[in-house]
Amino acid sequence: MKPPFPVSQKLRLRLLAIAIAMLLYIQVHGQGVGSLTLDVPLQVHGLRSDLAIVSNLPESVRVTVQGLQARLNRLSTRDLHVVLDARQIVDPGRHDRSLQPTDVRLPVGMSVLRLRPEELHLEIDRIGELSVPVSAHFELPPGWVVRDLHLEPQQVVLRGPARHLAALRTIQTAPLHPEAGPFELPVAILPLVDQGIAPREPKTQILVRGELVKKGGAPTH
Repeated sequence: MKPPFPVSQKLRLRLLAIAIAMLLYIQVHGQGVGSLTLDVPLQVHGLRSDLAIVSNLPESVRVTVQGLQARLNRLSTRDLHVVLDARQIVDPGRHDRSLQPTDVRLPVGMSVLRLRPEELHLEIDRIGELSVPVSAHFELPPGWVVRDLHLEPQQVVLRGPARHLAALRTIQTAPLHPEAGPFELPVAILPLVDQGIAPREPKTQILVRGELVKKGGAPTH
């Protein structure tokens, strides 16, 4: 019995099937494998509550990932996370930590090619507390002064890295803009965010009393 198709026709059909399969693969998976570099925010997890990082860590890590090009085209920094595990840090001082591909949380099917920087240097300090005087921060128009100033309370307990607290002599309130004459204003403490210092009680309020008068003028009471 003769075969239903000549051998050459069978070969053509086979090649056509392979070509169709390849076209379908390209449609599904894009243009093959590629790479993409993104600046991914750095997160620190697991640091003990009585410790603080006082060195300047980079805000982000440059991550180069590899994967299917079609998926890379849709990838953004929201899909990636660089997590520094600080659970093993128990003492103050300098701690060097290498970043590994396993520190990057990324979608399934992708891999990490490079990390920059590859190592982080952490300066760790203990969290302490210190009671310091409060200074009222006034923003006044030219030619005006505050008289009979009184703050309640006059001191506040701050919490932050011990080395920064040791250099602190006073803490300011948030800016005050009193009107002319006697005033009584509640105001919050201005935290030193860059040093990690803030009132121990987050909702601490200072009651500021005084009188706003022109320079050389007599009090109104």
